[in-house]
Amino acid sequence: MAICPKCGKEVPDGATFCGACGAQMSADGVSSASSASSASFCPKCGESVPAGAAACPKCGAALNAEPEKKGFQSPPKKTLMIGGAAVVVVIAAVAAFSMFSGGGSGADYAPVPEG
Repeated sequence: MAICPKCGKEVPDGATFCGACGAQMSADGVSSASSASSASFCPKCGESVPAGAAACPKCGAALNAEPEKKGFQSPPKKTLMIGGAAVVVVIAAVAAFSMFSGGGSGADYAPVPEG
C-alpha cells in the first residue's frame, strides 16, 4: 500500500487518486514507502508535520500518543429528556383513549327502549 502525500492515508498500489482526499498520486501512481516513512502526518487533521514534532502545528493534536480508551458513555441529558417526554406522551395518549372510547363491551349500559 502507498501513502497519500497530502493526507497520509493508505492508498492501494497503482491508484491514480487518493480515495480519502482525492489528491492525485505521483506520476507512477504510487507514493513510495521510503518517502512516506520520512513524512509524518497528523492523525487528526492530516496536516504534514515536521519529523520529531510532539504536536501538530495546525490543530495541536498530540503525536505518537496512545489513543484514548473509551469506556461506557451515558447518553446526553437532552436525549434522555426527549425519551422521557415521549414515554409520558404515549402513556397519556393511551389513558385518554381508554377513558374516552367507552372502555367497555356495552354490557354495562342499560338498553334503550324502542318505540
